[in-house]
Amino acid sequence: MCTSVLQWTASRLTVCSLSHYLCCLNREHCQQPNHDPSSSIWCPADVSERPGVSVHLFLPGSSRLVEPYPTVPSFLPQLTCPLWLSAVGVGSWCFHMTLLYEMQLLDELPMIYSTCVFVYCLYECFKQEKTVGLIPITLLFVFSMSVSLVYLQWKEPVFHQVMYGVLVACLVMRSIFIVTWVYPWLRPLCYASLAIFMLGFLLWNIDNIFCEQLRTSRRVLPPGLGVLTQFHAWWHIFTGLGSYLHILLSLQIRSTFLKRRAKVKFLCGVWPTLHIEPQRTS
Repeated sequence: MCTSVLQWTASRLTVCSLSHYLCCLNREHCQQPNHDPSSSIWCPADVSERPGVSVHLFLPGSSRLVEPYPTVPSFLPQLTCPLWLSAVGVGSWCFHMTLLYEMQLLDELPMIYSTCVFVYCLYECFKQEKTVGLIPITLLFVFSMSVSLVYLQWKEPVFHQVMYGVLVACLVMRSIFIVTWVYPWLRPLCYASLAIFMLGFLLWNIDNIFCEQLRTSRRVLPPGLGVLTQFHAWWHIFTGLGSYLHILLSLQIRSTFLKRRAKVKFLCGVWPTLHIEPQRTS
């Protein structure tokens, strides 16, 4: 049997209706003295002016629940990656709906934890079955807890961004090494994942640097075109897709090392999924 695929469980209509409801609460929450406002500011800071439009655009990129789901013990670390990515999506959804500091932590800290899991999967992909790398687990645990403790005391978003960037850099270097020297035939998947993720990163920077110009353009453009300039929303979409493709790459590398036959199939002819055949017994 091929591996099963976890289908997208979030209904877009339900998500959009919830966004409208939470946006109505957003203004009241931010005005209450017992709610700490977020320390992270992005371009659509005037979200209360058009809550029903500018906020719910983050949701398609945040509801990242479509992931490969192998059912064999050999892929146990990779098996948790979709769950961690979903945790980031839920935290991001809560943060962008409320703009509260507590929800910001629920968004940003799981980014560190999930990427640590990605790093472990990629750096330990050549381990034999039923082996656990205690040293990398310890190092990544200490790193993630240290980042959490510092960030809780020093509420500086740049610190979080740098620490997250360090983890992503480790993933990029390891991925490029593997597809250059070990499995060159995986280069298309690796480079597609990297290119899509970097496109999201580029749009995130454009959104921050040219924020005022983008806001001005939204006031003069028709609503249908103005929403396309919400580059922070595109950042969520492209990084979610890039992360999804990275999970496929990690699974493909692991399955190849374990001599399992893996094949990329396209759901509805568009969405890539990885099907791994079970180990044959003689």
